[in-house]
This record gives sequence, structure tokens and C-alpha cells, in this order.
Amino acid sequence: MQMAERQAKVAQELALARRIESALNVEMEEFYDISGSGHAGLNTDGCTLSAGIGGKGHKVTKRIFRFKGTIPSS
Repeated sequence: MQMAERQAKVAQELALARRIESALNVEMEEFYDISGSGHAGLNTDGCTLSAGIGGKGHKVTKRIFRFKGTIPSS
């Protein structure tokens, strides 16, 4: 399943590249912000022991492409 998803993404990027090549004017906006953090630890108060793990993530992805016109084929 992962291989099919990767192949679909490659096909999508190739189609996008072909469209960019054939457009007279292309406006592109891309925003990527992928961040995350995690932690793990042990705590003790002398009598009890506790362990924990945690994490948080944040992902923003935005792509906008505007194509105007087409280069005439020769």
C-alpha cells in the first residue's frame, strides 16, 4: 500500500511538472511547517517509580498553483 501511495505521489508531481512546462504564466505558493517533539522519562520519590512518554506534533502543508495560458505547441 505504501508503494502505491508513493507511486501516486510521483505521478502527481510529474503531471504538475508537465503542466508548469506548458503554461505561459505560473503562480506558486507553498507552505511547509513540520515540527514535533517528544520526551521520555523516569521519576521516583523514594517509594514509587513512574515512567512516561509523550509527544506532540504539528504539520501545515499548503500548495497553491495557478496556471494561466498554454504555450502553443510547435
